[in-house]
Amino acid sequence: MINAGFNGNTGNQAVKNQGGGWGVLADGAGTTFLNSQKGIINVAPGGGYSESFAAVLSNSATGLNQGTINLGVAPEGYRGIIDWGVKAESGATFVNDVGGTIFWGRTPQYTAGQATTPVATSTFGVVTYAGANADLENKGTIAIGAQAERVWGMLANLHSSAVRMVNSGTISGGGIKYFHANSTAPDSQAIGLDSVAIGPQAVAGKQNSLAAGMGATAQGTNSTAIGVGSVAMGQGDLYIGNGAGVGGQASSRDNSGFGSFAGQRVNGGVNIAAGARTGNDVTGSANSAFGAEAGNSVLGDSNSAVGYTAGQAVDGDSNAAFGTSAGSKVFGNRNIAIGNAAGQNVGTAAAPVDDTASSCPWARRMWRAMRSSCDRSSSTWRWSFFAISTGR
Repeated sequence: MINAGFNGNTGNQAVKNQGGGWGVLADGAGTTFLNSQKGIINVAPGGGYSESFAAVLSNSATGLNQGTINLGVAPEGYRGIIDWGVKAESGATFVNDVGGTIFWGRTPQYTAGQATTPVATSTFGVVTYAGANADLENKGTIAIGAQAERVWGMLANLHSSAVRMVNSGTISGGGIKYFHANSTAPDSQAIGLDSVAIGPQAVAGKQNSLAAGMGATAQGTNSTAIGVGSVAMGQGDLYIGNGAGVGGQASSRDNSGFGSFAGQRVNGGVNIAAGARTGNDVTGSANSAFGAEAGNSVLGDSNSAVGYTAGQAVDGDSNAAFGTSAGSKVFGNRNIAIGNAAGQNVGTAAAPVDDTASSCPWARRMWRAMRSSCDRSSSTWRWSFFAISTGR
C-alpha cells in the first residue's frame, strides 16, 4: 500500500489534504512498475501550487496496474493546477490491466474492497496521461466520482508524435453532480456551431441548436428539440415532448409544440400546439391548438382550437373553436363555434361557408345560440348547439 499527500489512518477514512502527494517514479528503459492485484495506492490532490501524482513513467519505463489506484481522496477546491494519476512520458508504456481500477474522487481504501464515500474535488485532474511517444491503454476500469469536477479519464499530448492511446475497458462516471448517464447506445452529436446535444443518439445539427433526449434531433438553426424522439426541423422551431415535431419540414420556421406527439407533420410557420397529439398534420401559418388532439388536420391560416378534439379537419382561414369537439369538419373562413360539439360539419369543399351567422338578418354581429333555426313570428330561439359569428 502507498499513501501520499494526506493524513489519516485505517480507522478514519475522512482525511485531510496535506498537498503535493507523490507516489511512484519509474525512469529509464528496463525499469518496470507493477501494482499487483492486492496493491492499493491512495493519493490526495496537491495543495497550493503543488501537484500530485500516483505514478510517473518516463524514458521508456513501463507500468502495469492490476490492483487499485485511488486519486482525489481528500477534498480540494479549484486552484488552476493539474493533479495527475498516471503519467507516461518520453516513450514510456502504461497499461491499466483487466481487473485494474483507477478511481478519482472517493475516500482512501486500506484493504481490498473497503467501502468508500464520495469526495468533492474541483481541481483539474487527469487520471491517465500519454506524453511524447508514449503508449497508454486502459483494459480495466477508470471511474470518476459523482462529486468530482474538471477531471479527464484519459488525455494525450496532441503536440507529440507517435502517441498511442487505447481504451478497451470502461470509463465511467464524472460529469456534474446530480447529472449522470447510464447507456450503451451511440453517443450524442453536436454538429452545428455553438450547438448542444444531450442524451444517447441526440443530434444538434445546426448553429445554436439544442437536442436533449434519447434520439432527439434539432436540425434547424436556433431550433430546440427536447424529449425522446422529438424533432425540430425548421429554423427557430421549438418542440418539447416525446415524439413532438416528427415529420416537420426544413422549410418551416418558428413553430412550437408542447406535449407528447404534438406538432407532428407541420408545414408552415408560427404555428403552436399544446397538448398530447395536438396540432398534427397542419399546413399553413399562425394556427394555434390547445388541448389534447385539438387542431389536427388543418389546411389554412390563423385558425384557433381550444378544447379536447376541437377544431379538427378544418379547411379555411381564421376559424375559431372553443369546447370539446367544437368547430370540427369546417370548410370556410371566419366561422366561430363555442360549446361542446358546436359548429360541426359546416360547409363542404364544394360549398364552403364564411362568417357563420343567424338566418335572422337582425341577429348579425350578436352572440347567437344553437344555430339550428330562428322563429320570426315569436322571436324565440330553438337551440341545438351554441355558436357565435362576427358577421360583416
